[in-house]
Amino acid sequence: IAAFYFPTSLWALFGFAAGVGLAFTRGCVTLHTQALCDGDVDLLGRVSRQCGMARLSADVLGFVIPPLIYELSGWGGFMLFSAALPLLYCILAVPLHRRALVKEAAPSATEKQQGAPLWIDWVMGAAFVGAELQGYLLNAAVPTALAHGYGLPAPQIGAVYAIGCLIAFTYLWTLPYFPRRLRKHRPLNAMMTYFGLTVAWLLMAFALAVPLPAPAFIVFLFFFIAMANASMVVLLECIMGVGDEKSTAKVVGISEVWGCLLGMCINYGGGALLDLGIQAPFLAAAFLSLVSSVGLALALGRRRMEVERDPAHGAGGPELGSRSGALAIAGLRMIVDRAEDFIRQELAYRRKGTSVGAGDIEAAVLPAACDDKGVEAGAAE
Repeated sequence: IAAFYFPTSLWALFGFAAGVGLAFTRGCVTLHTQALCDGDVDLLGRVSRQCGMARLSADVLGFVIPPLIYELSGWGGFMLFSAALPLLYCILAVPLHRRALVKEAAPSATEKQQGAPLWIDWVMGAAFVGAELQGYLLNAAVPTALAHGYGLPAPQIGAVYAIGCLIAFTYLWTLPYFPRRLRKHRPLNAMMTYFGLTVAWLLMAFALAVPLPAPAFIVFLFFFIAMANASMVVLLECIMGVGDEKSTAKVVGISEVWGCLLGMCINYGGGALLDLGIQAPFLAAAFLSLVSSVGLALALGRRRMEVERDPAHGAGGPELGSRSGALAIAGLRMIVDRAEDFIRQELAYRRKGTSVGAGDIEAAVLPAACDDKGVEAGAAE
């Protein structure tokens, strides 16, 4: 309303930006998705993928509909359209809100184990923030690379982004129809798509260094957009699937806050890195992406060994020790070799109300994790 009546006032612009920042739409959609699925893991996977597709559709339409409405009806029509969208969301959210109230009064049989988020939940939240930050850095670096490195005008850059979102939408849409060998289980698919971000950064940096033609750089950009959206879909699935409403709200909410704060720093940092050369932001992003990918993989491997052995001793997450790396690698090998779903394993483990201490894991697992036969014997158990 303030932006409608005071379109040229700086304070109204700041207030409008602050209101948009406080909306945290993704967090609200995440909680509504969790309430809708009510513990159905298969439904959660489908709905999460559809939410990712909806987000990509909005990105594509965002390059077309707002400029068209502004062109046809001016500032007033544009603001009315913008106000109608959150109103429509609130109307659609009312049934889910009422369902959540009914569920609190009469908990369902599928209700998850109540409790504070575990350390692996925060790792997944941090990985989600890392994927978002890489998206911010992409928005800071790629337009400059396309404009100054390849001479593309601004309208064509917007069209490139729109096509990339459309390709990512098609990827998520057709993913269930891929051959089974190409559809990996959770969390292996999260690790693969997350590492794909590192590969995409390196390919874009290579394209600028050689230099390769603009179409090659754009193909690498499309690959990044597809991997980024796929990884965020899977990470949100894992966060929603293993936690109750309160723990999910805490993890997603805090992750979104840190994502917004660090995103502002990334936007300024990306511009500063461009002063060092057009390839500098891409190389820096590749390094950060690689560190994040390795950290996520090691954490998931460590958690797999924790859940696998389950000596039912102690409380809290495992303390990192000198042998944590060997345990994490052994867990990674189990994740790759055994197609067991992360969410189902976590739910079964958490319902027992147990957590494992680091010393117990090392005593029980490490001797068997040092060779292939030991790992296979542990998997057979």
